[in-house]
This record gives sequence, C-alpha cells and structure tokens, in this order.
Amino acid sequence: MSVEIHPTAIVAKGAEFADGVSIGPYCIIGEHVRVGARTTLGSHVVLEGHTRIGEDCTVRNFANLGGPPHHTGYKGEPTELIIGDRNKIWEHVTMHIGTPQSEGVTQVGDDGMYMATSHVGHDCTVGDNVILAHSATLGGHVAIGDFVMVSG
Repeated sequence: MSVEIHPTAIVAKGAEFADGVSIGPYCIIGEHVRVGARTTLGSHVVLEGHTRIGEDCTVRNFANLGGPPHHTGYKGEPTELIIGDRNKIWEHVTMHIGTPQSEGVTQVGDDGMYMATSHVGHDCTVGDNVILAHSATLGGHVAIGDFVMVSG
C-alpha cells in the first residue's frame, strides 16, 4: 500500500502517514500531524497542530482538526488533539487541541460520527460510539461517555 496525495494538497515536512491514507484536493496538513492507516481526507481538509488521527477514519470536506483552542490563556503551547479509529467526521466539523491549563489534550474515542458543523472544543474527552448531530457543540472541558448522542 502507499499514500495517495492529491497534487493540490499542501503537506508540511514532518507530517506522518500510515499505509493506505488518501489525501484529497486542496488539503493542508501541518508538520506535527500523524494520520493512521486507511484514513481518507476529502477536499479542503485542514489538519494542524499536534494532531493524531487513528485508522480507518473518514474526514469530509472543509473539516478543520487540530486548530488552536478558543481560550484566552492559550499562548501557542504544543498541546494535542487525539482522534481514535473508525470515526466519520463530516463537512465543516471543527475539533481543537487542548490547553496547558488542563491536561493539554483533547481526546476523541473510536467509532464516532461527527455530523456537519459539529464542534469538539479544547480539553474535551469524548468516549466511543458517540454521535454529535448536525451543529452540536461541545465547549471546552466537556467529558462525555460511550454511546452518547448530542443533538444540535
């Protein structure tokens, strides 16, 4: 297997991709990003910050993962976003890295579905098999367990 990168994608040196990753048109991938095997990125996906995405995920068009937290105390520290395996992340979804004021990690479990325009804020901990319905949002420091559905 190999990694497929569309010629219009911008990929920083240092980004790491496992076998079978597919990167669509106009994606922007930062230097501290790691993407697991067989994960597919649609067009215009932005992956930034210290972001890890697991295996067999689908990230749809215009998602922005690993952006800086909306927190007045954040000063650019290298915190993380960790996304598990087999997640479906739909159009315009945002997920932010953590803050040093907390654990420094935003953690998303396995087998979730994050519908269009949903948001996972800084320092959230999200369990497995979670569904965030269209436009549902989790502000900073939210923890939800397994098999939870949040509606917008």
